[in-house]
Formats: sequence, structure tokens, C-alpha cells
Amino acid sequence: MIKDHAEEMNCMKLFWITDKNNNNARTLYERISDESPFITYEVPL
Repeated sequence: MIKDHAEEMNCMKLFWITDKNNNNARTLYERISDESPFITYEVPL
């Protein structure tokens, strides 16, 4: 699992992004992690 690899590499945090409407992924992620308090914004270049 990716978490095992991150721990082996002594990472402090593991995070990812998904679409706010991706309910299948969010259901999984919410079972294995806590939702971040941060909101991501993008500026197209």
C-alpha cells in the first residue's frame, strides 16, 4: 500500500486530491483518512 511506502521513506504526511463530486473516491478516502481543512484553488496560466 502507498501508506507503507510513505512510512518507509519517513514521510511526514500523505495526501492526494480528488474532484469534490467524485463520491465513490470520497467515500473510500473518508474511511481511511481525515478530510483536510484546506481548500485548493487554481490559477490557469
